[in-house]
Amino acid sequence: MSLCIGLNSCRSQLTGLAAADGARLLTVGVLTDAESRTLLTRRLGAGRVAAEPAAAELTALCARLPLALTIAAARAAVRPDRPLAAVAAALHDERGRLDAFDTGEPASSARTVFFWSYRHLSAAAAEMFRLLGLHPGPDITVAAAASLAGIPAGQASRCLDELTAAHLAAEQAPGRFSFHDLLRAYAREQADRCDSAPSRQAAPGRMLDHYLHTAQGAAGLLCPGRDLLVLPPPGDGVQPEPHAGSAAALAWFIAERPVVSAAVRLAAGAGLDLPAWQLGWTLGRYLHRSGYWQEWLAIPRTALAAARHASDLAGQAYVHRDLGGVLTCLGSGPEADTHLRLALRLYQRLGRPGTGPGRPTPSATPAGAAACSASTRRRWPATSGRWTCAARSTTGTASASPGTAWATPTTASGGTTRRSPATGRVPGCSASSATSPSWPRR
Repeated sequence: MSLCIGLNSCRSQLTGLAAADGARLLTVGVLTDAESRTLLTRRLGAGRVAAEPAAAELTALCARLPLALTIAAARAAVRPDRPLAAVAAALHDERGRLDAFDTGEPASSARTVFFWSYRHLSAAAAEMFRLLGLHPGPDITVAAAASLAGIPAGQASRCLDELTAAHLAAEQAPGRFSFHDLLRAYAREQADRCDSAPSRQAAPGRMLDHYLHTAQGAAGLLCPGRDLLVLPPPGDGVQPEPHAGSAAALAWFIAERPVVSAAVRLAAGAGLDLPAWQLGWTLGRYLHRSGYWQEWLAIPRTALAAARHASDLAGQAYVHRDLGGVLTCLGSGPEADTHLRLALRLYQRLGRPGTGPGRPTPSATPAGAAACSASTRRRWPATSGRWTCAARSTTGTASASPGTAWATPTTASGGTTRRSPATGRVPGCSASSATSPSWPRR
């Protein structure tokens, strides 16, 4: 009896072959960083790859796909006088990135290879794929995908499963799906070609509404008693995720923080000013609680730019107040005081923030901003780097200039906690055990 072994490769999962004939299935993923570098070295030579730092950037821009890396290496090989940085620069434009991987031969062009998988999708899965190109990444859940497409969660799950089977998406963690930047560029290209402008505009709006309402619910559980925005009901097709309790809310923020941060930047860049500042401000409740000071500084700045662009005075007041809070935590007392005074003036100009859609709750008053500003000035007098944390009966000192050095608070028991100036987080500490300055509740 002779034994014959056959190897069959396909871009689709060969589930039927495994069921009928007992075939063993092996999914081949993208290359590792080391494997990608080895591929470039074999094509371009060890000396050239070692001498040019852009080799790592080229690997990332090719999404560590063997085909894309091979094409990029071939383009570099025919122009040995052209630095790899120039090859990488040609790939930075997402809209034109796929053109750089067009060899003129169908079998070796990225766009054609993607099309071979895309053309076999059902209509619903093909639409989901195109809409995923409008999502900022790095990954998406079934619930968020359902809101993005405006379809029931069960249908969204089936679409994502179909995309995974066609290797047009990957389930990197249970229930979380992603695809690399080249597929994202192809998906956006197909969306521009196949979907109407109103459809392409509505999908990001539903997505942002989903994250805003879900984050709002989570923030309410994590920060009971804190001011939250008064939002209108979710739009048609939007299905916010419920949270069973504070633990579930915290788990959602931990998993979704990179996505929500990216969504804030996407909204601001697309001119969607209202959801940009609202989502940025709501994310700030978690960033504050968990000690992500530097990110809490960056996100409100993006939110403030959006609120200014929309001439939204209430939004500006709320974000200025947040910036005053985070800058106090980072030791930048004078700059914090500036933002708090701006918030105070805006509140005074408004008289009292309304409670309409997307506005702060009535507890955010001019008196609150004034108290917060006065508290900051007491905490950071002109001749001292000392601050006081009244809520936890702690004091501390800034070891150098405020905002750039380690802040070392001293706890009531005499211990100290050090925060990193780079990340703002307390090394080795959880959010609940970290000591931080406080200010009047917002």
